[in-house]
Amino acid sequence: LLTIILTAIRAQAQQTNNDLLPLLLKKNLITQAEADSIRASGQSQEKTGIKSRGKLWGVVYTDVIYKAHADSAKRGNLQYSAQPKDSSGLDFRRIFLGYNFDISDRFSSEFILAHETPADVLQSGNRAVFVKAANIRWKNIFPGADLVAGLASTPAVFFASEKINGGSNLWTYRSVERSIADQRKLASSSDAGLLLQGHIGNKGNFGYNFMAANGSGTKPEGDKFKKLYGEVYGKFFNQHLVIDLYSDFERSKLTPYQQSKALFKALIGWQTERFTLGAEALQQLQQNASIYTEGNVVNPGSPGSHKDTVQAVAFGLSFFAKWNLLPGKLAVFARYDYFNPDTRFSKNNFYSASYSGNTVQRFITAGIDYSPAKNVHLIPNIWCNQYEASSDAYNKVHDRSLLQKDYDFVYRLTIYYVLR
Repeated sequence: LLTIILTAIRAQAQQTNNDLLPLLLKKNLITQAEADSIRASGQSQEKTGIKSRGKLWGVVYTDVIYKAHADSAKRGNLQYSAQPKDSSGLDFRRIFLGYNFDISDRFSSEFILAHETPADVLQSGNRAVFVKAANIRWKNIFPGADLVAGLASTPAVFFASEKINGGSNLWTYRSVERSIADQRKLASSSDAGLLLQGHIGNKGNFGYNFMAANGSGTKPEGDKFKKLYGEVYGKFFNQHLVIDLYSDFERSKLTPYQQSKALFKALIGWQTERFTLGAEALQQLQQNASIYTEGNVVNPGSPGSHKDTVQAVAFGLSFFAKWNLLPGKLAVFARYDYFNPDTRFSKNNFYSASYSGNTVQRFITAGIDYSPAKNVHLIPNIWCNQYEASSDAYNKVHDRSLLQKDYDFVYRLTIYYVLR
């Protein structure tokens, strides 16, 4: 916060011919050397015609919820999965405080503090914040391309749901729910590394995003492995049709056996001023994801002696639509997801109690988006996640209730507003 304030003061001091500098010096907020640097920078920019610009902004997602039904087996790891029936309350799903600063005509920076889940709390129980983004952008490092260094949005969400770094998102309701890959924790929306963003041609109809990063999200790096991201996209028919192809790869272990994940994702959408239709498909190959025991040959109802690692394949489909009834004022939207955490799950094997690969899930959300003023949205919506076991492979390891169909259902009013 102090960095943001001092940067803003520095910019303001330059823009007001250094009228604030004597006061800042008197209050010991800056040193004499810093004041001299500000004066020199301002004089240099006046000579070159370059003006530094900074913008402070914020985003808030607030939810008023009532959970009308809860899964009897308490399955899933989504936002409301563990909450009991009749839960209610008001909470903040996202709070952003961001500052963007144009250092020069070739360099800009971004800094975001965030509080994103009820689990982000201090030891005192108060809400905690963390660094969501902190990066510097070298514009036009070569024709049509920018290089971003630091903690930034990944290519996984460029067209999916985020729009922090200028992404042309199709699922415009990140305020309601993450995109399927982010929601199911198959991809990270932020990571620390080097990101190359570029477009081909003057119209920007074709582009790419490549990133080499830690693979630890917003957390510090904890191992020696790195994650590689890649994305290419094209816009057709006056940019109404968007096709986006994405992949990432990360290794997480070498001994006693190799462990890695590779995600492949494709998105297609048609977008006009009145409506948006989109579909997203993904598949993640999970090498040696877990360990299972083969069934006994003589007595298939009991585990045998042979153990091996699981080569899991997660698969998901997402369909969404938005219709602007009154552009800028009133819209309706809906989304349906299908997610299978392991298409190779076998009923003949015995898995560990923590493995949830046999539970197919279906997610549904729909709502009305009313905007009474610019940058203010009132969004009454429903949130539902359904569970269905694909087989009885757990046998005696799990309770029989896990084989039943059940669901979590939440009524919700989302209040979304932007401060800028």
